[in-house]
Amino acid sequence: LTLVGGTAWEALVVRAGLRVGESILLHGGAGGVGHVAIQLAKAIGARVFTTVRADNAEFVRGLGADVTIDYEKEDYVDAILRETGGRGVDVVFDTIGGNTLSRSPDVLAQMVVNGEADFAIATEALEENGELRKLPCEAWTHAVIVPDDHPLLDCRHPLAIEDLAAFPLVTYEFALNHNNNIARAFQKARLDLPTVALSSADTDVLKTYVRLGLGVGLMAKMAYDSKTDGDLHLIDASHLFEPSHTYIALRPDTYLRGYTYDFINLFAPKLTRTQIDKMLYEPIEEDFSI
Repeated sequence: LTLVGGTAWEALVVRAGLRVGESILLHGGAGGVGHVAIQLAKAIGARVFTTVRADNAEFVRGLGADVTIDYEKEDYVDAILRETGGRGVDVVFDTIGGNTLSRSPDVLAQMVVNGEADFAIATEALEENGELRKLPCEAWTHAVIVPDDHPLLDCRHPLAIEDLAAFPLVTYEFALNHNNNIARAFQKARLDLPTVALSSADTDVLKTYVRLGLGVGLMAKMAYDSKTDGDLHLIDASHLFEPSHTYIALRPDTYLRGYTYDFINLFAPKLTRTQIDKMLYEPIEEDFSI
């Protein structure tokens, strides 16, 4: 209970800041972390949607789930949009992995499209949403983290992707999706995708798994803190994987209030009000030449 309870608390309370009256989509509600997260979300006062198999629906409803979605029979994105009248949810917590996290931004993006939110902070997952404008904020690179005396510490000058592929990974849920830059790097090297021992959407949870010896961590380099992560060793992997990008996504017809401009500028100092207006409101010029 300590590990699963701590994971649920860190995700919903510390990271997501889930509040009374908000809604959450919880993937894998019948699982170890999932069944605790349902109870925690209900104790907070949130409306809980969860994906489960049909034979687990009664179990999770007994824990407090408001809406169950049989993921074997129904697309959860369609189900969420139907159940919320197209609004989407406030928080998505994925305990499954695979493509669930990479598709969950579709639900959150709908809030921006419908005017329920001013903007969303997103990654490449929203690049194909033609209804939103994406303001580029920052490019970030990857790094590997390992505990003391790990064999990869002898292979870090520089780290080779073949060496990394020899160990089970602890990484983000979306990391090995076919269109992700991490998966592309292994494919380019003609290597099988490595075994993923565990996956997480939260970097602190990922670090905990590495400390427990469950695998080699692959995460955003900027998430390493030399003060709090001194028991882990950072190995640069920026030469192995293409940089990832963070965007702020908005509707092109939205009216931004002053505090929104201020927040965006705090988040991405290079985005001044003038630059935001230029990228957001100027028409996109398309080249139809052959």
